[in-house]
Amino acid sequence: MSNTQTKPKKKKIDMTSGNIMRNVIMFAIPIVIGNILQQLYTTVDALVVGRYCGDSSLAAVGTSSWQEPRLQGG
Repeated sequence: MSNTQTKPKKKKIDMTSGNIMRNVIMFAIPIVIGNILQQLYTTVDALVVGRYCGDSSLAAVGTSSWQEPRLQGG
């Protein structure tokens, strides 16, 4: 008996053939979902900081929130 494990095959997507709009939409869906989640995070962060930390803290969150996705690789 061998101890080799079978690796699952990865599905490869060929972006150069097939329906162009379907390929673009399937490529864009994870990006859009990530952007929506990032916006929700920023909104909740502003709500929490604005409620519990005060005006100057909320201003700091507001001015730094546009830089956050760039720092996270987005």
